[in-house]
Amino acid sequence: MATLLQGEGLRWQEGAGQLDFTLPVGARAVTVGGDAARRAAFRALITGRLRHFSAQSFTAGTITWRGKEAGRLSRRGWRRWQQEAIPLATDPRRSLLPSTRVERLLREVGSRGEEAERWLEMAGLPPVIRPWPVRWLSTAWRLRLLMALALARRPALIVLDDFAARIAGELWSAMLAEWMQRLPREVALVVTLQSTAPPLGATQTIPLDF
Repeated sequence: MATLLQGEGLRWQEGAGQLDFTLPVGARAVTVGGDAARRAAFRALITGRLRHFSAQSFTAGTITWRGKEAGRLSRRGWRRWQQEAIPLATDPRRSLLPSTRVERLLREVGSRGEEAERWLEMAGLPPVIRPWPVRWLSTAWRLRLLMALALARRPALIVLDDFAARIAGELWSAMLAEWMQRLPREVALVVTLQSTAPPLGATQTIPLDF
């Protein structure tokens, strides 16, 4: 399977260890360990939002996106990486305006009709909600809507953090397991976990304690 993303010799601040990982196209991966700062930096790194290493973050190493080292990417290459790798905003209470209708949100990311319904179903939502305002949705369904909107952008990689575990509660593990199965096979999914057990369907772990 083709490689989407690869990290080699990544070092964290004053630590003695290093991280090497490879994410194939369509990966289903979770991170284990690491504090909040390290998990946040890792999410920024693999979505192309962390362009420079520093003493407060990763201090060394190389990251390769679609076979090309990040340091050699053109400005256009960086933009494409950031468009294709989506860090999902996992606080739906602040990410969506309550009065906005679901179908309008989907139109804004370029999907309507049957295509819009496809993304809703993949995120675990019934198509009947298309004309509904966001305020009619539960918090867990708003989180699913964020996933649908991310899928509608046709990404190569979606990155989640486990902040949503505090929002979706007991539903979180079930939602993750669904997404591991439902998402298109060409879309990689990475979840940076704090304490939740790896969901069903995860096939790769990336240790952040190094």
